[in-house]
Amino acid sequence: MAYPWSALVLVGVIIVTLILFLVLYFSTPSRRNFSLKKKHAVVTGGSKGIGKELAFALISRGCNISIIARNEKDLKTACEDLQTAADQRAQHQKVRWYSLDLTKDFTEAPFDIQPITDFENQMRVNFLSAVYATRCVVAGMKWKRSGHISFVSSAAGQCAIYGYTAYAPTKFALRGFADALQMELFPYNINVSILYPPNTDTEVNSNVNSVFSKVSSTSTHFMRMTM
Repeated sequence: MAYPWSALVLVGVIIVTLILFLVLYFSTPSRRNFSLKKKHAVVTGGSKGIGKELAFALISRGCNISIIARNEKDLKTACEDLQTAADQRAQHQKVRWYSLDLTKDFTEAPFDIQPITDFENQMRVNFLSAVYATRCVVAGMKWKRSGHISFVSSAAGQCAIYGYTAYAPTKFALRGFADALQMELFPYNINVSILYPPNTDTEVNSNVNSVFSKVSSTSTHFMRMTM
């Protein structure tokens, strides 16, 4: 009894798909619970704000910490605070700091009056700085076949609002970068996550014009975290 060609093709597609699935399944490293104890965490923007609080949280989980920021004085102060917290745990944790000057903080203004240089600066600070930092560590992580990279975007990277024409696109760019990077690093057992915090009580946010603060406060409705 002859079988229709369509049926044979369907069976062939199913077999090939099953084989590919099995190959990928058995060649992909298992996803074990990721322990932070004795791991080395590099935190950019770690001298204050979200970065500093993240460093404290990582200390409490047993990490050794390297913090990177621009202001050397703030870095030294943060490093002392973090080392004190680490010493209280008596786990022989290490805290180091590195001063890297990128450029100015984020700016906000309507599109038609904002200098083009602001857009270029924002892309360097919020997007390319993350690319450069990732390039420095990813080769070693691939060699070890383990690790986790976490990017801090913004609620403005989920929903752009008035006055953030220079800032918001850089945060959207981070998401695209993280999504693509996760695909490339998945076979090496490296996870990539991205956070979208809303307005946060930091020194930078306290300096933002009150009008923009009021508008951007609605961004809490769009906060999202992907893991």
